[in-house]
Amino acid sequence: MTTSMVAVHETGFVLMVKLLQIVAQACGFCVYGILVLMVSLWLLFPADSVQKWLEMSLADFFPDTRWTVGKVYFKPPLQVVVDDVQLHLQNSQSDASLDIGQMVITPPWNAVFFKNAGSYDYSLQGLGGIINGTVTIDHNDAIICKGSLFHIQLTELTTYFQEINRDLKGSLSGVFTYNDFGGDPEQLLLQGNVMVKAGGFSLKKPILGLDRLDFNEISTDFSLKGAVIDVSMGKVESSLLSAEFSGNIVQTDVFWESSLKLTGLLKPRPELFAVSKNNMLEQFVKSQLHNGRLSFSFSGSLLEPGILFQKDMGQVQGNTN
Repeated sequence: MTTSMVAVHETGFVLMVKLLQIVAQACGFCVYGILVLMVSLWLLFPADSVQKWLEMSLADFFPDTRWTVGKVYFKPPLQVVVDDVQLHLQNSQSDASLDIGQMVITPPWNAVFFKNAGSYDYSLQGLGGIINGTVTIDHNDAIICKGSLFHIQLTELTTYFQEINRDLKGSLSGVFTYNDFGGDPEQLLLQGNVMVKAGGFSLKKPILGLDRLDFNEISTDFSLKGAVIDVSMGKVESSLLSAEFSGNIVQTDVFWESSLKLTGLLKPRPELFAVSKNNMLEQFVKSQLHNGRLSFSFSGSLLEPGILFQKDMGQVQGNTN
């Protein structure tokens, strides 16, 4: 049953990767579009027209979304500011909007002479933290976006993705690289590693007598190509348990119906049984341990993954709901 906690971790993790994919693509798209217009309209920048163009173009680029941009303007000596960017998912059950924040783009000094090719610095302030890095565009319009995340607050996401019906907290940091070599979805590649510290989440139903689980750290490497997210070197550390996991998540058109297949090993700590105060549960879990750890796998949709605990002589099935 404790493995269900790891399953909830994975739901939050896929949410992070989905957001990171949107942010990386949006950063590259905004840089590309704005800088193309900036070359020819540097002195007479039509802010209102560009604002409307960005909103429509982002919506076309990301199906089932609606975007609003507060304003677009130049900031001396050589910066473009996209202010108050908000994302709305049209197929979401929630009416809440996600405040992406403000993006500041700094082109190379020679951008006005050499079209849009080159490396552009960007900084995005929003979601309670900062995302910054560089977007490189070559003469064939291939885009490489590299970035670092600092202290993104998961509480900013739960107000938007209310479908998960859980409260999340934690501070997300990490690094990523996004490659787009011509717009072919099968050629898009997002990879990196992320870490959430001082986090926690509520549970739909009490598990081991707990209404929520707090953790010290969750970290994992990931790569996204096409619709498949590969997860490796995943680790969970809390005062109640530790775990290692790997696997993949296959995204579908309906995000919460995306399927996941993960396997791993879980090591319960004595504190877990002290908190639950359930002797029968403690005896059961300990009877399933092998070298102090419990082998597990789970699969299904993000909202309803099924859990399978395994042992050399038998197996026990469970559910994360």
